[in-house]
Amino acid sequence: MNSQLLRFGEFVLHPMQRRLSANGEPVSVGSRAFDLLLLLASHPGQVITNQQIVTAVWGKAVVDDANLRAQVSTLRRLLRDDQRDPKYISNVPGKGYCFIATVEGSEPLKSPPLPAPATTPAARIYGRSAVIEAISGLLDRTRFVTITGPGGIGKSTVARAVASARCGQYRDGVVTADLSQILDPSLVPTALATALAFPKRSENLVADIANFLLDKQLLFCWTAANTWSKAPHL
Repeated sequence: MNSQLLRFGEFVLHPMQRRLSANGEPVSVGSRAFDLLLLLASHPGQVITNQQIVTAVWGKAVVDDANLRAQVSTLRRLLRDDQRDPKYISNVPGKGYCFIATVEGSEPLKSPPLPAPATTPAARIYGRSAVIEAISGLLDRTRFVTITGPGGIGKSTVARAVASARCGQYRDGVVTADLSQILDPSLVPTALATALAFPKRSENLVADIANFLLDKQLLFCWTAANTWSKAPHL
């Protein structure tokens, strides 16, 4: 349990006392809504998927999207937040939710780890086990691995198989991006930001994505065409 006070706007979140206050006055909040707020506020600026929220807040219970949306709506009412122009909780369509306000803590903010994102099992691949194992082994020794070769030999299939096999080894899961249709290298940062569900608009997107990734432990798997090689480096 996060023990520090979390301050955002006029609100203060007291994790140990399970209490929310606004301008010094207590705010009545239900148990699920409190857990959801604590989860989001403990990871400001980070998109948390619906499945991660359900796992962290409801555990193994079966929860549909309508229940989650209801809890988010409850939080928005308590925070007097506007869904169309949010100050605190932003919905990222097709991804999840992000706490977009600046959060200040009574001590340096240490976000608890998120549940690993759910993944879809990869299709079974025949005759590539040795290659997949070798590439996976390389990732234990180096941060960057490049798979090259002629088009159509299955590079992307192998890369996805490696990512699927290793997804449970990364705290923040696996992110995949298809850059093969991008012919202009200047568009690569935008594509990477989309894959990461990066919540901010920025004039220096490469630097801000790099800062966003500083405290993340994830595997970033992307496919790219052979027609360009001068994309900005992260």
